[in-house]
Amino acid sequence: MGYAGTEIVRRVIGFAHLTDLTTLPAPAPASRRALLLGRELILRREELSTADHIRALV
Repeated sequence: MGYAGTEIVRRVIGFAHLTDLTTLPAPAPASRRALLLGRELILRREELSTADHIRALV
């Protein structure tokens, strides 16, 4: 989960932007939510061990 979180953060703030976010009329709120999700995946990687845990977070 930690790796998935770092990948989300990298794709939002790095050069390889997420096309899904950049094509939105107002990408800032979605980008913020993606960054917050990435952060939680990184910080809570040990307790987020099942798909149900991830769904609850999202």
